[in-house]
Amino acid sequence: MKCYVLIFDVTGIQKYVFGSNKLMENLGASYIVTSLFNNYMKEALKQIGLSTNHFDDWILGKKVLKEDPALVYEVLYVGGGNLLIIFNNESACKKLIKTFTKNLLLVAPSLAVATACIEAEYDSFYNNYSEYSKLLFDRITESKNNQAPITTFHNYGITALCPRSGYSADKYYGKDKKYISSVSYRKIEMAESANKIVLTEFSDILGDKYCFTNDLEKLGQSKNEDSHIAVVHIDGNDMGKRFQNVKSVDDLRILSLKVEEITKKSFRYLLKHIVDNIDLIKEALNRDDLPAKDGKEILPLRPIIIGGDDITFVCDGKLGIYFAKIFMEKFEELGRAFSKDNDEGLTSCGGIAIAKTKYPFYRVYRLSEELCSNAKNYKKKNQLKG
Repeated sequence: MKCYVLIFDVTGIQKYVFGSNKLMENLGASYIVTSLFNNYMKEALKQIGLSTNHFDDWILGKKVLKEDPALVYEVLYVGGGNLLIIFNNESACKKLIKTFTKNLLLVAPSLAVATACIEAEYDSFYNNYSEYSKLLFDRITESKNNQAPITTFHNYGITALCPRSGYSADKYYGKDKKYISSVSYRKIEMAESANKIVLTEFSDILGDKYCFTNDLEKLGQSKNEDSHIAVVHIDGNDMGKRFQNVKSVDDLRILSLKVEEITKKSFRYLLKHIVDNIDLIKEALNRDDLPAKDGKEILPLRPIIIGGDDITFVCDGKLGIYFAKIFMEKFEELGRAFSKDNDEGLTSCGGIAIAKTKYPFYRVYRLSEELCSNAKNYKKKNQLKG
């Protein structure tokens, strides 16, 4: 069966998520990226007249298009800012690209997505994914290099600039009805959805006693002392190579889901450790109690990105290295299941940037990302394991 394999690749995720010094916007942006395909791709498929009832069947490993060609498309993989989807109809493939990218201008202004498409036989692509993946990713790289999509309003000499993002201020916001950019407005809009998701996902650990905050100044910083935060960015080692070496689509799915599972389990372990040792943590913070919200204690940590093999969270400055160590050790422990022959299993490197709470948040994040990259380079240069 002749098919058309289409890949969507979200570009500049970190810049989009951390392009603001407001934590609420960072959280809203993270939610937009995380839900981009599960929410907005489904909407685009509906708009071109296709059902989304089988959209998530890729998780179960079903070959829905082979079983029923009338379904037109099959999702092969979703993760890490990528979506891989296969069509038996070229016209539907083109319609999806046009509809989704147009919708993206409204639901996520300033976020760009690159696309690429190749032709392949269904069974051949499934069983020989490694042979096609190089061509597919060469195409997507070419697409990124040759395009500079305009995803926001242009600035003109008479245009007021948003104080939050630097883009054109074109939306009313807040009680004072001040103008901000549609980019910031959309991120703020989605911040509440981000809060609901994270509270629901970790409700069994948080219970009725603990919650997260959207305010960097309420992470438990010690009273009457200089207020510092730590931005922690942790990323899996050699994950690109792992995905490039995948032989089949089934193996790609298994790897993607397993890495996602290990990352989330490691963060859950860290969160439970914090709750179980909250008195010791208060002592380390030189506090008798933690800031509260709606009768609940605010934990001295706020996750921002949890997806694929990477995670970013912010916490009190004194706790950054400690929290990173707990997460990374658990990540490596759970990742040993991947160990084959001389393979060391899943490991990670991290960057912890500590700065005053009032320091521009985006700069602190960029430093944590650079530190993580330096750690990876040091590990590779010295051929270190773990």
